[in-house]
Amino acid sequence: MLLQVAAFAFLAFCGYVAYLTFTPEIIRYPYPRVEKKERACVYSGSFNPAHDGHLAILRALRNRFETVYAIVGYNPLKKYPVTPERRADLLRKMLRKNGLPSIKVVVVPGLIFRFAKKHNAVMARGFRNLKKDGPDEYFLNFLNIIGPLLFGPFQAPMKTVLLQANPGYTSISSSRVRNARALGEEVEAFVEDKEIATEISRLYTPQNTTHTMTNKEQDKFRKEMLAILSARRTLSASLEAKK
Repeated sequence: MLLQVAAFAFLAFCGYVAYLTFTPEIIRYPYPRVEKKERACVYSGSFNPAHDGHLAILRALRNRFETVYAIVGYNPLKKYPVTPERRADLLRKMLRKNGLPSIKVVVVPGLIFRFAKKHNAVMARGFRNLKKDGPDEYFLNFLNIIGPLLFGPFQAPMKTVLLQANPGYTSISSSRVRNARALGEEVEAFVEDKEIATEISRLYTPQNTTHTMTNKEQDKFRKEMLAILSARRTLSASLEAKK
């Protein structure tokens, strides 16, 4: 009888974890109006480097939460060409220049959920397309659910919010920025602010950044960069004309 109760409890627990894993709060673009802001959220990433897609997600989170923590996560056993502290400084500068100085940038090694628990904050993630990004995001959500149970302190699972990225930024990623620098290209297609783009180019050089693209892939990548840059310039000109 005791064994049956234990088995039932285990199955119920697994079902509960599975339910939480696949039912995070999903906020799609265009974002609905916020009547009352929630307390705090944690948005973590390597920010290696930060770019305009990160900036758009953080701005959207700032409109939904009283306090936003941008966490530069890293593995303390790994060496990085650009240190987490330097990436954090770059992100702070980007936020200040874009009117978001209240967002708190923190460098955190290891398990991010502990920081979120300590600050009573929900976990926030950005996604481009759930069909493509869903498996990775659900897996990370699963880790954030079982983390407090397995690694302590033993606490209830935390809430996760998945925020869909503005479609205008879905072609931007940190890996693309690094690929551009590995090829010796500038990064204005991914970072509009010229001062920030120049600083990224100084930190990420062809000497400390690598890529695995074939010659054909390199040509395709350069064409995509030109198309992104052209589209962003057209949009900027259109917005300027409406002022």
